[in-house]
Amino acid sequence: MKNTNYKEKQGERQARLIEMESFVFCGAKNRGNASWVKNEQICYKESRKVLRNEDRKKNLYEPIRENVIKYVNNAKISWWHMVGENNQDITAHTLSSQVSCFNHLFQIKNDEAAIKTILKSATGILFDEILPSFIEDNTRISFEFGFHNKQLLNEKSETRGEKCTSIDALIYARKDTEKWLIPIEWKYTEAYAQSENCAPNYERYEKFVSAHSHLPSWQVLYYRDPFYELARQTLLMERIIEKYPDIASRFFHIIVIPKKNNEMIKDAETFGSSLKQDVANTYKIIDPSELLQPIEESYPNLIEYLKTRYW
Repeated sequence: MKNTNYKEKQGERQARLIEMESFVFCGAKNRGNASWVKNEQICYKESRKVLRNEDRKKNLYEPIRENVIKYVNNAKISWWHMVGENNQDITAHTLSSQVSCFNHLFQIKNDEAAIKTILKSATGILFDEILPSFIEDNTRISFEFGFHNKQLLNEKSETRGEKCTSIDALIYARKDTEKWLIPIEWKYTEAYAQSENCAPNYERYEKFVSAHSHLPSWQVLYYRDPFYELARQTLLMERIIEKYPDIASRFFHIIVIPKKNNEMIKDAETFGSSLKQDVANTYKIIDPSELLQPIEESYPNLIEYLKTRYW
């Protein structure tokens, strides 16, 4: 992962909101240090965008905070974490895209009308029904989605959010007689260096690229992130459809990226260009504010929070 001007500006934005005691952080304070690995050593640096340990829960939008924690615990989801931190604790880092995804989507996870509306904005399709999740109860949006990863992708782990192919959010929908999987990959300040090779086990995935795959082949492009990640998500959707046709017959891949994160958008566009031409209309890159704009009148407090903190 590399630093960019966009990441620096968003870090400064979060730091200012903390220091000016904005309502979005409910009085949280800076923790004072962040950690990373350099030359196999853990290093620490004063950081204004990392919350104190006792304030880490305030990284989440207050009305959803306790329910998100309960949801994550029940689903045994791993939190993204910095070096030396516990994956069972909410990250204190305010630039977490995992936290951003929860903050944007969790409050509407059972509002079928709202979900239909945002999907229409992203896909151009007005779905007839948003179906309950097929992996857990009491939600129409599953977060850190995974499904039989060992069986379908020959992966060693099925822990949602860590060490396996996970999707930030998944919506299950019906249009006419067809059931659709709607995977949503959520990016915030991410940008990837070309030297990052994150595909040591790519052989386990390339054999799943079939004649019916959205991927024309397993390309050299997919040897590194974010292409490796997006290719694996594509294959997970295809394997579910192949092995469990009663669940769904089609999928639509949504990539949420802030429009000012130019480098991440460029990579997402490159991945989209690698797909077969006849499925290009089931892959969409969209800004988070554009995704949620249609529900602005229904959720004014949520939109005010998101505008202040992120947009």
